[in-house]
Amino acid sequence: MSIVTSTEYVNGWNKENNDIPHYLVDLTERHLSNFEVLNSLALLQNYENLFTFIECQVYENLITGSVQTLLVPPFDIWLIILTVATVSTASKDEVLRENDVYNASRIPLNKRAIKILHVYSDILTKFNVKKYNQYDLELLRCQIFIVVDTLLPQTNRNVFGRASGRTLRNQVYSPTFGELKNPYLSYRDCLQLIDNVLGNKLINTKFSQPGEMINTFIFTLSNSLQGNFDNNGQFLNVIESWLPIFSFLLDMILLRQNYFIKNEIGKSGSAITPTLFTQQLIESPISKFLRIINSVQFTERFIECIFIDCPDKNKRSNFVNEVNTDNVLKLSSTYVTRTFYPPEYVLQCSMRLRRQFTFLAFHLLSIVPSGHVMVSPKLNIQTLIRDISLELRSLIDISHFQAFLSPENLERDIVFIPLLAEGVFNGLIEDNSDIFDVYPSDFCDEDLSTSDNNRSDDSDNTFKANFVNNLDTINEALREYTLALELLLMSECSVSKKVRQEEYDIKLKCCICVLTVFDFFCLLHVSQLKVENLHTLEKFLESLKSLAENFDQFCIEYSLGPDPHDIIPNFVDKFSAMGKLIHNLRQDQS
Repeated sequence: MSIVTSTEYVNGWNKENNDIPHYLVDLTERHLSNFEVLNSLALLQNYENLFTFIECQVYENLITGSVQTLLVPPFDIWLIILTVATVSTASKDEVLRENDVYNASRIPLNKRAIKILHVYSDILTKFNVKKYNQYDLELLRCQIFIVVDTLLPQTNRNVFGRASGRTLRNQVYSPTFGELKNPYLSYRDCLQLIDNVLGNKLINTKFSQPGEMINTFIFTLSNSLQGNFDNNGQFLNVIESWLPIFSFLLDMILLRQNYFIKNEIGKSGSAITPTLFTQQLIESPISKFLRIINSVQFTERFIECIFIDCPDKNKRSNFVNEVNTDNVLKLSSTYVTRTFYPPEYVLQCSMRLRRQFTFLAFHLLSIVPSGHVMVSPKLNIQTLIRDISLELRSLIDISHFQAFLSPENLERDIVFIPLLAEGVFNGLIEDNSDIFDVYPSDFCDEDLSTSDNNRSDDSDNTFKANFVNNLDTINEALREYTLALELLLMSECSVSKKVRQEEYDIKLKCCICVLTVFDFFCLLHVSQLKVENLHTLEKFLESLKSLAENFDQFCIEYSLGPDPHDIIPNFVDKFSAMGKLIHNLRQDQS
């Protein structure tokens, strides 16, 4: 039972009303009573008691571990929780203190709101019917999906005229946001009586303004790498509020997309043609979200959003308006104990959100039928891989490069990270062929003969990686990784420090690409390694150790930076893990 297959209690798409959502779940008296209690607390602006009411019930369930009834907040309360999360402690500490005078938990309201988002996101993602009642989980899914559909832009379907031979006046495409439709007759939401929360506009009202959602998202990415400064209210606002909010929203959009594909794409429930399937993908949640990038040059604008404020050789300039003007971004005058965020943590959080955003585009393209293309948003898988790989190659800071390609969720990121790593690797070798040997002399003829697929049709036999296609095989993949690593050994010729540093940067990026793909190889095959794979596995480990020693030697000799062990912290882990694998295989052999 999963979030996309559990539909026992849904009551959508009946014959009387085909406009209600498919995921709609009717209310019981118990849940309606909870809705009204939470509604009353929200109308009184008593957010401290509102959160306490939710926390006491949901956290108790987390502790007991037995099958429990789950408190499900209604959709309007979810919008209020999201809005409270936007209230930054750094700039509105006085307002938060006034609404939570006693503060028994010693945690400010905005951080409590974010924790509630995390807890319920985890519950909904796991969809554990052995721990929670199935009805409660389906109702929770319903309320969250109502929020997602409210925040997503709705396409103006009258913009494009049908092919009827008539001449129509051109119209400007303008998506609409924030149109909340209450599907329940028995429950009256409180949003009609609330226009702000702690001085901040409701998040659906905020995103309903033209360009506000994309500007907020770009503002979040743009300020997420600024770091800790005494007066950096924008960074604190982003790291404490908007980064976790958008991370939550992107996760929920993905869940909504999967449900849409499984249950809604083709209302009749019968099989549909690939052409009709592609047309209906235009109305899918991910497609709607990506259309916040309202540009004819979608791919170029999309990549600008992903890598905004990541210094690159292209020297692109980006202008971002300040967001959340009602949430004053000046630091609070009262003393507030602030958290120091290490640069590594800041970089990790920023790149995680950038990867999430990138994944949505690749996930959408992965379900487009073969031979068909997406027209809204206008996306092409080959163009996207080529342009993102080009941008990654141009990044100046190698730590940004490494952090973006470091997957935290291998099962999810396998959709696009290996494609990008292969594109970057091949692009760097093609653009800098003068610093690479075509084939290393110590790579035996047997291995070369089995790697003929890595030779291009060009006369110089330039090496071309085929990481993605070889992921399905064990020996072929290990041979290719070994060959790729041996290509990266620093050249012995005498050159200036500047030239040596450029060579080192390029080859370190290539090494990161190889080890990134190797992570996915381990995910797929580490449990399938056998004695016959021992030879290629040992050779790969030898090449990896040789490259690490080679990099260390040249870093010391030429004072190069950064240290490869700082950029690739899993070097040592990979050595130890591979050593254990080889040891186990040798025991099996003996």
